[in-house]
Amino acid sequence: MEYGADWSSLPGDPRFFRRTGPHTLAAVVDAAEGEAPPRRLMLHRVAPLALATDQDVSFCLNSRRHAAALAATNAAAVIVHGNMASQVPQTAVAIVVDDPLVAWTKVASLFHPLPPAKAGIHPSAV
Repeated sequence: MEYGADWSSLPGDPRFFRRTGPHTLAAVVDAAEGEAPPRRLMLHRVAPLALATDQDVSFCLNSRRHAAALAATNAAAVIVHGNMASQVPQTAVAIVVDDPLVAWTKVASLFHPLPPAKAGIHPSAV
């Protein structure tokens, strides 16, 4: 999928979420609180395994349920639990973490940070 394509299936629809990046692999590994071999790699966005490109980071929770998607992914990096690191394709970097879902939320927040909250009372409040 090219970057100009339909974003409806991807996390962080740019119509609603601010996007940052690209980020270095080191920054993504740091955000995930994981471990990965050092590599000079820039990651441009987060994406599901099936839609990820060679510029994206993805994640995999369950090796049996998502084994086919993991084997076929084009992602540049994949967040996985240590027991799945050997299943990550050689074309991708395995980012090994204790809890892939928690790491995924932290990495997604790196690419799509929430806007700062504004203190105050709306003029229409009664």
